[in-house]
Amino acid sequence: MFVEVPEGQCLTNENPIIMHDALREYLYKKKQVSLRDLSLHFQLNPEKLEKHLSPLIENGCLRKKTPDPFASVMFQSCGTARDAAVYVWNC
Repeated sequence: MFVEVPEGQCLTNENPIIMHDALREYLYKKKQVSLRDLSLHFQLNPEKLEKHLSPLIENGCLRKKTPDPFASVMFQSCGTARDAAVYVWNC
């Protein structure tokens, strides 16, 4: 179903097909994950990850849940709003 990435291979923009498949597999298994956790797992910065996540959002398989604005203000010292975003797998 998914392309398997060899252990120790870094996922970068060099092979977007492998990155896309690896993201799909991870999101399928986790069902819901924060951008921070994705960034740590794939060892990529959030900006690059969001570019890879965009096609999944556009085709309806992934939904981005943003934090409540009130909670963001109350807990802003805990991290950035971008890191608090949660992605939910729908397919």
